[in-house]
Amino acid sequence: WNVTLDTSTLDIATYTVFVYGNDTLGNLNNTVGNLSFRVGPTVGCGTLTATTSMTGNVTAAGTCFTIGASHITLNCTGYNITWATGTPSTYGVDNTGGYDNVTIQHCHFEEGDPAGSTSQFGIVLDVDARGVRIFNNTFTMIGSRSNAITLQGGSNSTNISENTIETSGAQAAGISFFPSSHNILSNNFIKTSGSAANGIFLRSAHNNTFTNINITIAGSGQGIQLLQVLPTGEDTGVSGNIFFNLLNPKESIKLS
Repeated sequence: WNVTLDTSTLDIATYTVFVYGNDTLGNLNNTVGNLSFRVGPTVGCGTLTATTSMTGNVTAAGTCFTIGASHITLNCTGYNITWATGTPSTYGVDNTGGYDNVTIQHCHFEEGDPAGSTSQFGIVLDVDARGVRIFNNTFTMIGSRSNAITLQGGSNSTNISENTIETSGAQAAGISFFPSSHNILSNNFIKTSGSAANGIFLRSAHNNTFTNINITIAGSGQGIQLLQVLPTGEDTGVSGNIFFNLLNPKESIKLS
């Protein structure tokens, strides 16, 4: 026997359905099958102003999610965020509004590939965003300069942990800090395979702590690059950064 349920007019709630069966002679089956299900909202790309749990994969031609409030969580619950399928230089999650205490967790970021794709960050923080937590996400980045995670504009005190990052584009860093300070990174895996693609890039970045970071450079680039002095002679500063237990010591740390 088959049962079809139309949930399109139901409110958001949990429902229990009792199913009784009888045969063609009208004999009622003595057993009762119980089916419980929940009707929830469908989550699509857009601006987030409240804590949100994804219920399926999402895709956007440009930026997918824009953070629009502090003290909220985006929980992808293991689903994919695919963005920039038609518009270059856009983001998976955009917090350039500088909202504080935002958590982004359990997401699979898949960068799209429009013509001329470049600088399509998976997650970007800007305008002094503070206290952001980026936890247990995976990133697959393919564009040039498409960093998985970019902290800029004085976005400080971010916790980045348990993430897996792979970039294949030229100059596409795993994580970039410019400028950004007082961040904690732990238990992250980073692999880059493009030319001049660094695992971690720091410029004007102070007092960051890195613990159990596994970096593999399959192309060219540095495991960790600390940019101290620009070609113009400007001292950008990269002081007070602490590194514990880098898990692939053959990859270099370069101060330039």
